[in-house]
Amino acid sequence: MNQCVLKAILLAVGAAAMVTVVTLAFYLVNDNDDEKQLRYSISSVNFPENVRNIDYSHYTATNKIVFTYFDTITNESYMAIIDDDGTNLKNIYKGEIKPIYKSNGVRIMPFEDNKRLLLGDFILECTPDIDSADIEQTKLVPIEYPEKIVNDENTLVLWSEIIISPDNKVMAWSTLHMIAGAINFIAEIERAEDKYVLNNVKIISDLAYYKVDKDGYITVPSRIRGGEIKQFTAGGTKATLAGAGKQGLAKSVVQDLDGEEVVELSHEPGYDETTIISPDGKLGVVMSTRFSPKTSCAILGLLPRPLSTFTVMTMNRYVYSYAVAGVRKTRIGNIGPALIEIEKSKNDYDYHGFDLHDPEQVWVYYSPMSWHTSSTKAIWIEGNRNTGEKRVRMVQIENYPSGSPETVQSTIIDKIPYAQDISALDDIPPRYVEGKIAGYKNESYIDYSFQLTSARSDYHNFSEDGKTFANGYEMFNMNTTTGEIFYQGQVKLTGEKTGEMDFRITFSSANNLLFENGDDGKPKTYGYSTYNGKTINVDEMSE
Repeated sequence: MNQCVLKAILLAVGAAAMVTVVTLAFYLVNDNDDEKQLRYSISSVNFPENVRNIDYSHYTATNKIVFTYFDTITNESYMAIIDDDGTNLKNIYKGEIKPIYKSNGVRIMPFEDNKRLLLGDFILECTPDIDSADIEQTKLVPIEYPEKIVNDENTLVLWSEIIISPDNKVMAWSTLHMIAGAINFIAEIERAEDKYVLNNVKIISDLAYYKVDKDGYITVPSRIRGGEIKQFTAGGTKATLAGAGKQGLAKSVVQDLDGEEVVELSHEPGYDETTIISPDGKLGVVMSTRFSPKTSCAILGLLPRPLSTFTVMTMNRYVYSYAVAGVRKTRIGNIGPALIEIEKSKNDYDYHGFDLHDPEQVWVYYSPMSWHTSSTKAIWIEGNRNTGEKRVRMVQIENYPSGSPETVQSTIIDKIPYAQDISALDDIPPRYVEGKIAGYKNESYIDYSFQLTSARSDYHNFSEDGKTFANGYEMFNMNTTTGEIFYQGQVKLTGEKTGEMDFRITFSSANNLLFENGDDGKPKTYGYSTYNGKTINVDEMSE
């Protein structure tokens, strides 16, 4: 993604392509029933020599792979489709697609009608359909976003992610905003004479996380709706996001669109982001640092401090730069994808799924990820950290029963109970806050402060349930002179759950860990966290 500072983040002709199968004997084992052992293989699509700069690969509704590339014979850029066995490459659009808005460039999100591709600023219409498209007749049609969002002086990036509902009628996107962070919008999309228009536009993320009463006590939400939107799932009644839970770093979550619930899809202590759920709703592929202990920054999330998300959220963009952007460039590490079984992942804190990352540590994950309609295959992009070359990878689960996609349901915006009108942009509450957060039966509290360049939580025997108690503090600070990012915590849990942490992490302005001594004579990075039989030491992390 090209907006990483703003996000906990921010392409034919020739011989038929062949799929080179890396025959690695992988096994997915169901712990409860060895007879349900699943086998999978990982493959690379071997494109013709003239196909370079492959990007944005995504399964279509008819299981073609659509992607963009540069042809070294014609010296032209194309959008094309290909079968996932490497045959039947067909160009469907010629030329570079130049954005209209201050957006994230181009994405490719196929409509289920198999006639259109949502690109972000445009929709590509294919005649008669994507599979049989005549390159001379495909047409780029612009999307007219609401002026209120486009012209808002606080809009940094009009969209960083875009998705289209299974019923082909509703679009959602994430806007990066100066005051509110990422704002998620949803709207009905309609074809007009020479453009697409967005109607009934609503906000489906929190514009503020806190409310402060006259006595200085802060009310925090029982669930957090926010982060970057990634996928419609459950037939269009839910959305997956790179969001947040109640504690620790970024989490992959699923948010109801016909109810109030927000559910964490995994419980990893390190940096987790996108999960794309299979069409049958049972499997997922996840962008995750879970198999990369040296770069996952799991020390920040291992100890389950209550409500620590509200302090640690400040670290997500820097952890992204260290653990994702840094790994894509030079730092040895793993950002997935991981293959998971959804129900296990939601309910088993010790479940981690299966590592699909290049074992030779040369190729690194890039988005997007997508699924074959059978739920037996998924694809993603990897980049070579030495050459910048990209390839399309595919996992095929060889004895997983082909499942039917979940039934498509209408995504009805007016039934989203928490949706707000875009007029709410006129009065966004400030995110900076200071006060006390009351605990169980108001018998304990957190002194909490969140400001532009700092955040701090002081736990005073704080408990959410009267069973586990937290004492200590954690804090974040940005040095506006040096650009250094400082995080320190000393917290002890007692009661039903026990553990402790005592560590400091300092990132340089270039997002490298700093281990030299600071002004207080102590190392800028040191310490440990321990919980539930696991201990993480800071000195185990990669520079």
